[in-house]
Amino acid sequence: MKIREALLSEANELSELALHSKATWNYSEEFILACKEDLTITEEYIKNNFVYVLVNDNAKIGFFSFLRNDKALDFLYIHPHYKGKGYGKILWE
Repeated sequence: MKIREALLSEANELSELALHSKATWNYSEEFILACKEDLTITEEYIKNNFVYVLVNDNAKIGFFSFLRNDKALDFLYIHPHYKGKGYGKILWE
């Protein structure tokens, strides 16, 4: 298991991961669809911020990001298959 910088080519995959992760929180489908734009990770976002991915055997477990200008946490999402297994704590630390 390792944490590495996100690749520009992973933007769509990270967006989907964030959307699927948020959908596990029992929100309505309408709310999840309304969040889609806010949860979209673009190549530009990856270029301009600190975005890191937790991987294990080439599987993306989750990711987190910090805004470059504010140095504030912006995203922290875990793939639904890996929730409840301590991976969020690993990313948080």
